[in-house]
Amino acid sequence: MGVTIDLNAIRENKRRIEALGRPVFAVVKNNAYNLGMEPVVTTLYDEGVRHFMVTTLEEALEVRTHAESARVLVMNPVYTWEHVHAHDFDVAIGSYEWLVSQREHLDGVRLHLKLDVGMNRFGAKTFEEALRVVAFCQNEGLNLVGLCTHFP
Repeated sequence: MGVTIDLNAIRENKRRIEALGRPVFAVVKNNAYNLGMEPVVTTLYDEGVRHFMVTTLEEALEVRTHAESARVLVMNPVYTWEHVHAHDFDVAIGSYEWLVSQREHLDGVRLHLKLDVGMNRFGAKTFEEALRVVAFCQNEGLNLVGLCTHFP
């Protein structure tokens, strides 16, 4: 017995979210939750989705092959930068310490402050840490453009 992927259901879900008046940011990590990166990303891209979120650079590169002009946000901490700069990927800030340690690579990168609200993975763990991240980005002239989190 196999699994049937209903791409029409994916299209309908996208349309319902969009009907709320908000752009769709499609989280397609882990091979689009094992539904298949190519069919899911292609379907959503054809439906007008232009923002995708993934966990790794490898996933970001795969999304880029199916959605050439989309914004792609890598949510897990990044430590190698060639692909980020070459493909214009967005990057989530995993912690204040990560931000400071990776400073030399961050010019021109669109950064998103990630908040840890209970998953205990990556992200600012306290309000004070989040404020330190924002202040550091401002002081260093970094391009902090967004905020993201997991809702546990």
